[in-house]
Amino acid sequence: MDACEAAVGAHRWNVADFQTGPAFTRADGNKKGLFTRERRPKAVAHLLRQRWRALDRPLDG
Repeated sequence: MDACEAAVGAHRWNVADFQTGPAFTRADGNKKGLFTRERRPKAVAHLLRQRWRALDRPLDG
């Protein structure tokens, strides 16, 4: 994303993991979140926190 000048922002789709119905592709729920189902931060949550804190521009532009 950083290498693409056309990208102006990012959005994280799932904040936390969640349970889904049993299926071949998702045997134990959806695990794409920043946090576990118990709301414990994953490594990616810490990475994004570092990245966002490193921004040195105000949020309101």
